[in-house]
Amino acid sequence: MARKPPKKIAGSDPNEPRVYGRNLPSDPRLAGLLVCSHATSRGKLMRRDLVMVPDGHLEIFLDFRAVAGKKIPMLVGIRPNAIRLKTGRPLDIMGIKFMPGMFYSLFRASTAAFSKDFIPLSSVIGKAALPFNGVFKERTPAARMRLLNAILADCAGKREPMSRELSAALESMYARKGRITVGEMARTAGWTRRWFLETFKKWIGTSPRAFSKNLKFVIAVRELNAGNRPVAAAHEAGYADQPHLNRAFKSQMGLTPGETFKYKRHRKILPLEP
Repeated sequence: MARKPPKKIAGSDPNEPRVYGRNLPSDPRLAGLLVCSHATSRGKLMRRDLVMVPDGHLEIFLDFRAVAGKKIPMLVGIRPNAIRLKTGRPLDIMGIKFMPGMFYSLFRASTAAFSKDFIPLSSVIGKAALPFNGVFKERTPAARMRLLNAILADCAGKREPMSRELSAALESMYARKGRITVGEMARTAGWTRRWFLETFKKWIGTSPRAFSKNLKFVIAVRELNAGNRPVAAAHEAGYADQPHLNRAFKSQMGLTPGETFKYKRHRKILPLEP
């Protein structure tokens, strides 16, 4: 009987785009401002969907394979659903994700009105987006990242610091994994509920409820990525039970947890790394 061909090792297919990294920037002026940067290799065909998981972070996104007239920096809002970049073309992208509130701190521009959109960066920050156009002229991911870091570091020198009250509210939300009410956070901050909601949306780019929903979802994804069973992931993330987790996945990913990670194993989507 003929022997079966050996299984391919993940990442060994030369036609798959290689992820260069999800690295924190090296410039010390950006410490605490960015979550990660990521890039994919140039000239490789995309044979599976790239899934951008809803993770509660604003992102500046650059597509170097776009046609010349459409090579513009984009802003990805704090969306409630996953974004899929379809297969069938070479992939060459780069993105910068911001810690909550740090986009507003750097650019003093609220994104609350664009929280669910994928829009030109200039629509939000105007002429401040012009330096980012120069990144498209760089040839290598390393050169692009150096220029992005330089642009953001220059903005960091003039940034507006987040208030201690809002910073403490965010810390409480993370510590309690999103299981905290707006009223509790407003009282802790010493603000009225209305003022807290307005300030939170201006700085973070979405409402506390939507941010909490994304936070719970990210915790569940990390638990599942670690190999934990869905019922345990649901409990750790604060869902009432596994059916509630299934509904969250259906709403935000379009798939159940089982379907999502089945596709992940078969390499039809990139690994989920919120």
